[in-house]
Amino acid sequence: MPSKPQTPFLATARRGRPQRFADVVAQEHITTVLQGALERGKVSHAYLFSGPRGVGKTSTARILAKALNCEQGVVREPCNECRSCRSITAGTHIDIIEIDAASNRGIDNIRDLREAVRIGPAMGRTKVYIIDEVHMMTPDAFNALLKTLEEPPEHAKFILATTEEHKVPETILSRCQRFHFRRIPVVAIINNLKKTYAGESRELDIPEAVFSYVARAARGSVRDAQSLMDQIIAFSEDRVTLEAVETLLGAVEFDTLLAYVERIHQGDLDGVLNLIDEISQRGRDLAQFVRDLIELYRHLMVAQYAKEPQRLIDLAPEQLKATVELSGRLETETILRALEVLFTAEGQLKSTVEDRLVVELASFKLAKLTESVTLRDLIARVEGWEAPGARAGTAPRPAAKAAAPRASSPSSNPSPANSSEAVASPAPVAPPSAPEEPRPVRIEMVDPKGSIPAPLWRQFLDQLHEHSPKIFSYLEGAQPLGLQNDRLTIAIPKVHGFQYQQLKGRKNTEKIQQALGEVFDKKLSVEWVLKEIELVSDADAPPEQGV
Repeated sequence: MPSKPQTPFLATARRGRPQRFADVVAQEHITTVLQGALERGKVSHAYLFSGPRGVGKTSTARILAKALNCEQGVVREPCNECRSCRSITAGTHIDIIEIDAASNRGIDNIRDLREAVRIGPAMGRTKVYIIDEVHMMTPDAFNALLKTLEEPPEHAKFILATTEEHKVPETILSRCQRFHFRRIPVVAIINNLKKTYAGESRELDIPEAVFSYVARAARGSVRDAQSLMDQIIAFSEDRVTLEAVETLLGAVEFDTLLAYVERIHQGDLDGVLNLIDEISQRGRDLAQFVRDLIELYRHLMVAQYAKEPQRLIDLAPEQLKATVELSGRLETETILRALEVLFTAEGQLKSTVEDRLVVELASFKLAKLTESVTLRDLIARVEGWEAPGARAGTAPRPAAKAAAPRASSPSSNPSPANSSEAVASPAPVAPPSAPEEPRPVRIEMVDPKGSIPAPLWRQFLDQLHEHSPKIFSYLEGAQPLGLQNDRLTIAIPKVHGFQYQQLKGRKNTEKIQQALGEVFDKKLSVEWVLKEIELVSDADAPPEQGV
């Protein structure tokens, strides 16, 4: 008996395309304006839809074309039941012309369009030209389109769509009403996937974590999320698992990223190396792993300062909660320096096949960030050396005074008995004196050879840390050597060659000179030198004197 032919597979991105303005995901700022224009009869002759891929530009253009040609009249929402609406959905409406500018980009194609636009609609009320990827057109083609776009026939409307608005000439932009489509938030993509795959979810038992993972991997594109889900469902047999999703996409789940950051900032290098080994053995893409870490550290940085992090961090609610909790246990400067390490690693991964080695080296650097001594620490320790106990907030204890030797005549020669008796007899105890007032800590120079008062140097560092934290981090271990003829010489440790090169850059030097000018009330130039400087650790701090 012949088997029943299977229904041809239709990708969800096509099958689930929005058919009404209400179906467009998270673009209410655009659909509301278009519906108002339809209701009031003030639809423009030309629109430009720009934004990332897969966010609803072409779908919105088709819905607008339906609303203009619906047999029920120009309405806020097309009926999707009449012959006109159904033919537009099927892509067979003769008056809705979709043009791919990537393959029809020449002046001859636009000349043909100019001739065709003069002919009135054959089936509906309005001819609608949807030109996708319009930025791919040649300059001559743009020039040929100008006149038609400026003064089109009353029966024609133009909708241009592009992912790169900056490549469209200003002369074209000025003739269109422009709408920018936003990236879709993760939560909105999750809800859309649950609705779209409700049937498959019942059959395959798709876990909630899979939708969350796919939504994050789609990076704001509903179409990409739907394509990933189609791929995952085709890969799975009876049940979709998160492990299968990770294997298919070669990425790392969010909990693993959090565990990595936790171990890094606990200094658990053994745990970090084992985690990298596990990620590598599971066949995950280490380059994608580094990119995900960069995104996570960005979220951690934003969470420390944003009053409403949920508006600025695009994560599922439970992931956002874990990120905010972790950010409260990290130093901002550590996060900033971690981002620099990861950006460097990302660049190195593009030019090497030793992915694992690059990630392991970056992990060593990240783990050592929490152990490194910052410039603020060095200044605090210098102050502590001048007044032991000041760091703890207590007054320095006065040192015990040495007993003065007993005066004796040159001719006296005490007997052993007298000598032992003298040793045994206790010295008279002086009445307790009032405790000495702690002297204020005052360091005239940070470096004995320099000529920069410590308070001014600290004020300069505070100013730089407030306005340029990144440049401030480059000054770790730096020392002012001297100020002569309005030129400040600053020494950088030889082991910090990278920081030295960054500081010598024109823009960074200008920012440092600006900060110096605000502190010293005059314009100073800066000279950078490399010098053998031993970084101070806690073990090098001088011990406090006993009482």
